Parts: sequence; structure tokens; C-alpha cells
Amino acid sequence: VQLLEDGIFKTKMTALIDDVALVYLIASPSTQEKDDFDRLGMSIDVNNIAAYNKNMAKYINDVGSSNFTFTEVEQVIAVTDKVENALKNSSTSNVQQALQAVRTLVNGELKTDLLAAVNGQVMDSIILNPDKVTDDDLINLGLVNVNPALEDEYRDALTKLKDDLGGNLTFEDVQNAIDAVNAVEKALGSGNSGDIQKAIDA
Repeated sequence: VQLLEDGIFKTKMTALIDDVALVYLIASPSTQEKDDFDRLGMSIDVNNIAAYNKNMAKYINDVGSSNFTFTEVEQVIAVTDKVENALKNSSTSNVQQALQAVRTLVNGELKTDLLAAVNGQVMDSIILNPDKVTDDDLINLGLVNVNPALEDEYRDALTKLKDDLGGNLTFEDVQNAIDAVNAVEKALGSGNSGDIQKAIDA
């Protein structure tokens, strides 16, 4: 096709080859290789090919093969790259970029699986280093009532709680710690007996 003279015929043949490459991807998403992505005109990270293939298969099922276009191919590649980057280096900015990208996917198996993977990475980071947790880490996990002004108090509470629980924390443990810190800080600020009682109960 590249040897053809520029014109309508060459344009139609190029489009036909692109369509065939997309049909092949939809029919066999788990067997794609670098050449297949090159044929589609997609820039990829060769280290992520296995993840692209797994994620393409899931997303084809999520959106339906008739709705899976070049736009979805590009989207899965971009989301996969961001998630893989966050899994390798769970800095706050990497996690935020990954979560933001994953949230652009339609609801389905791929979105659910990738959110769980990224959140699991954040949770592992909190368990390993509760003294370094940020309010963004907590918010990214989907925890509620996070007050950025209490970040140091959350760190202190999570570090102590981790020691008390023998080195492991669950999502619920982290949420309970946030709620307890919030209740205590509110009681300290107000001096109100009702707030004090809530802090004791928390």
C-alpha cells in the first residue's frame, strides 16, 4: 500500500488494512504482539503488551465488540500505561493519574479490576508506611471524611494502630482511624459533652 500513489485508492486501501487489523484485535485480543499494535498505528510500551492484551479482552467484553473502535484501543493503552506505572511506583501523582484514567472507562470488569489493583497498591503502601500516608492517598482509596488539616494526626493514629494490630491494617481499620481522629479533634475543639461522648464511642 505504501508503494501506491497518494490518492483516493491508497486512502481506501490504508483504511481497509486498518479495519482488518482492528477486526483481528477484536477476534484475538490475547495474542497481540508489537507488530499488531504497530499495524494499528499505536505507540506502546513493549513491557506492557501482556497487560494490554488482558485489558483489551476485558474491555471488548465490557463495551461489546461492535462498539470497540480505535478510540477504545487508544484508551485501553493509555489507561494500562498509567496503571502499570502506578503499580511500579505508587507515588501520589502516579496513583491519581491512574485513578483518573481508570474512571474514564465504562463500568465493567476492566474498570473494577483496575480500580481494585490501584487501590490495593495504595493500601499496601499505607500498611508498609503509615507514617508517610498523605490525605490524597486516603481520598484516592475512597475513604470518607478525610480532613487534609489532620494529615499528621492520621499518620500518628495509623502508625499506632498498625502496631496495636500486629502489623496489618484493613480498609475498615483505616476508615475507623480517620473517624476516631476526626471525633477526637472535634471534641477537643468544641469541649461539648456530646462531641466528647462521640469521641469516646469512636
